[in-house]
Amino acid sequence: METKSVNIVTFIFVRETNLSQVLQSDKIYKNAIKGDQASKEELESAFKDMTNEEIIKLILNKGEVQISEKERMLNFSNVKNDIANLIVEKTYNYNTGLPFPQTLILQVLNDIHFDAREEHSSKKQAIQAIKIIQECGIIPIERKYMQLEIKVKKGKVAEDQFESHKERINKFLEESKAKIISQSLDKIETFKITFNILPNYYRDIVTTFEECKILLIFFNKINSFSD
Repeated sequence: METKSVNIVTFIFVRETNLSQVLQSDKIYKNAIKGDQASKEELESAFKDMTNEEIIKLILNKGEVQISEKERMLNFSNVKNDIANLIVEKTYNYNTGLPFPQTLILQVLNDIHFDAREEHSSKKQAIQAIKIIQECGIIPIERKYMQLEIKVKKGKVAEDQFESHKERINKFLEESKAKIISQSLDKIETFKITFNILPNYYRDIVTTFEECKILLIFFNKINSFSD
C-alpha cells in the first residue's frame, strides 16, 4: 500500500520532533493526490502494531513525495527545455554557420524519442543527445570548439626529450580529433601549436601536459577553417 503524509521536505530539513509543527494534517493516505485516506484496518495490515504517530514518522523518514501527472510532465518539459538550450549553446549548423533555433532542437529530440531524465545532469544528456542526432543525420549539426594554443614552459623540457614531447602532444591531438590551425615545431623556444578541440578535452590536455602553457584563444568557436 502506497502512503504519504504532507510536508515531508520540511520535516527532513528542520528535524522537527513535534509533528504538529510539521504536518498540515495527521491523516494518512493511500493516495494523497486523490484524497484516498487509509482505513484503520489497512494501516494495521501494513504497519503491524505501530501507533499513528510512529507510522507518520516512518512515512516522513522513508516515504516518497507523490506528485501529480501534470507536475511530472511539467518537470519533464523543463528538463527537456534545459537540454535543448544547452544543445543550442554547444552546436551550430555546419552548412550555414548559424545556431539552430531551440524549437527545432526540441522537435528533433521528440523525433529521436530522446528519453530526458530528471535525475541525470542536463549537460551530460545534452552531449549524449548531440551524438545521437549526429548519428541519425537528421540535421547538419556540429559541436562548437575551443581554440587553444600550446607552448612549452621555459626549462620544463630538456633538449633530448623534445622529440618525444612533440610525439606525445601530436598523439593526443590526433586521438582527440583536434584540428590543427598552425604550428611551429622546430625548436623548444619557438614551439607552438594552435588548434581547435572539443571542450570536453580541455581538462585532459591541461593535466596531461603540465610542462606546457595552454592558452585559450576562443571558446565555443565555429569550426569554419578548411581541413
